[in-house]
Amino acid sequence: MSYTTIANAIRTRLAALTLSPTKPIVWQNMEFKPEKDGGENGWLYVELSLTGGRQASFGDPGNGNIHRDTGVFVVNVVVPRGSLIGTAESIAETVRNHFKSESVAGVHFEGRWIGAPRLNEQESRWYVLPVIMEFWADRLETPT
Repeated sequence: MSYTTIANAIRTRLAALTLSPTKPIVWQNMEFKPEKDGGENGWLYVELSLTGGRQASFGDPGNGNIHRDTGVFVVNVVVPRGSLIGTAESIAETVRNHFKSESVAGVHFEGRWIGAPRLNEQESRWYVLPVIMEFWADRLETPT
């Protein structure tokens, strides 16, 4: 499975997330200005990283090897500093629970946890709470 296929599976699953009130979803390398783009009450910032792979062979190695791509993606819940207690935590819990299913389009999720909160490095008026999720996907590599 290619990196693009994995990223698209995660994007599709995240797009189905329902939050009330809704929050914009911002991806890496996407221009976003909170005041202009509907994020004055917070947003979700997604980071995706394919971290490497483990080789595994199943069956006859002459017919191909299964290659496992592993990675981590982080959904940063960003809310205004001073929001009601529990706002970011409640959203983070909703995001984490949204990925409880064992797999989405061949992408499997293992660890899902809520990380340590922090203030946004560029602008301290934003409180950031990361939801960290590990994933893996297998692909068949046939000999040439």
